[in-house]
Amino acid sequence: MSLKRLEIHIQGPHVRPDQVPVRHLFSFLDRYEKLLKELACPDGKPGPDLYLRLTGVKEGSLCIECVAPDELQTANKTLSEIVKGSAPPPPNAVRSLNDLQRMVEKRGWKVEFTGDEIGTLSIPGEKRLTPTCIEGETTLYGECIQVGGKEARLKLSGYKGKTLTIEISKELAKEIGRHLYEEIGVCGKGKWDFNTGTLLTFRADKLLPYRKTPLDSAIEALQKTAGPDWAKIDDIDKFLRSLWCE
Repeated sequence: MSLKRLEIHIQGPHVRPDQVPVRHLFSFLDRYEKLLKELACPDGKPGPDLYLRLTGVKEGSLCIECVAPDELQTANKTLSEIVKGSAPPPPNAVRSLNDLQRMVEKRGWKVEFTGDEIGTLSIPGEKRLTPTCIEGETTLYGECIQVGGKEARLKLSGYKGKTLTIEISKELAKEIGRHLYEEIGVCGKGKWDFNTGTLLTFRADKLLPYRKTPLDSAIEALQKTAGPDWAKIDDIDKFLRSLWCE
């Protein structure tokens, strides 16, 4: 495994190796490493060797010396592009970006990262690391209470106790129209307010095969699927509760 040199310079009031609490330093490094892993592995499955190695702490303000695997150093390049505003943050890393920046600002720090192949990047940068909105794919469930119109729309009731108006194509409207006043599931792309988590817009592009089923019918179907193994279950209530929790 190839390891690259990385230095983290922390500046600010009362920032010296003998004045910064260890818990603050560890908390910062933990957030920073978590962010790099999310940038390096969008699938959320970093390898066991994907972590920063601490090699020393220098006097001065506060300089932390590390070495990083190639993947994390490449993630530093991505972070540099995000800080400069030349690339958007990926949805899976938005929260970690925000957490890191909030901590740095709360402490009154300015942090500079330098090292092999990454140049210099600073946090806070000239632009905030996180946008006010984030976008991504998700699935929504609820009761179809209205569908169609000149501009095809779907009204879905039951999402967090609210009724949502969802953009759909006319072809999808025809398909969903057969399930008026039924519980349905649709998947598509949405936009959320990052600070509040409020869903701002959603466009569905697919109707899922999900349909709400009465409890007794669901249990009957489960019995048929399990076959003779159903009789081997000692505590049916406990078994059903375990399925619900999962």
